[in-house]
Amino acid sequence: MVDIDQTKLLSKGLTPLQVVNAVNAQNLTLPGGDEKIGKTDYTVRTNAMPPTIEALNDIPVAYQNGATVFLRDIGHVRAGNMVQQNIVRVDGTGSVLLSIIKNGNASTLTVVNAVKHVLDVARAAAPPGMVIKSLFDQSVFVTSSVVSVLREGAIAAGLTAMMILLFLGSWRPTIVVMISIPLAMLASLVVLYFLGETINTMTLGGSRSRWASLSTIRR
Repeated sequence: MVDIDQTKLLSKGLTPLQVVNAVNAQNLTLPGGDEKIGKTDYTVRTNAMPPTIEALNDIPVAYQNGATVFLRDIGHVRAGNMVQQNIVRVDGTGSVLLSIIKNGNASTLTVVNAVKHVLDVARAAAPPGMVIKSLFDQSVFVTSSVVSVLREGAIAAGLTAMMILLFLGSWRPTIVVMISIPLAMLASLVVLYFLGETINTMTLGGSRSRWASLSTIRR
């Protein structure tokens, strides 16, 4: 952790970004290799990384007016950690939160099912007393939408068939309509598959609208 003195930094005409770049450029982990001389194999070390925390204060940040500005001139380096910006508690107990966000082209159901499988493996390998559980599952909404689409499709097919049977009095067009709506649903899934689309709330909403329009036309 580098604690920068803002007054000293401004007096030198420097910015925090210059300090960050200087530390990143002069605190590198570089391979040194080895050198075999006779029967002895020597480890070759590089001086790319300061050996101690205090040595980081000697990192040069800039060269101004014939003088070198070191890190100790505008701040101080100490062994610390990042500033804590959040805290996680579950039932009043300190916990660790890990958020898993899928890519845009990934299927929510596939990702969630894979994560659940990994969690089962992690629970089996976790030490006694460690509790691993999921707090939010987006696939619940997708699954609910799938069930809703199937339910509405079944209702649309039933009502359409009932109207045709009631007004035409013929079983043949009724059966045709009852078959055509599931085929339209299957065709939509096939088209989504070849277009590389996934099952999500957007595609399900579009499918629901198309099937509703189809049932309206049939009526």
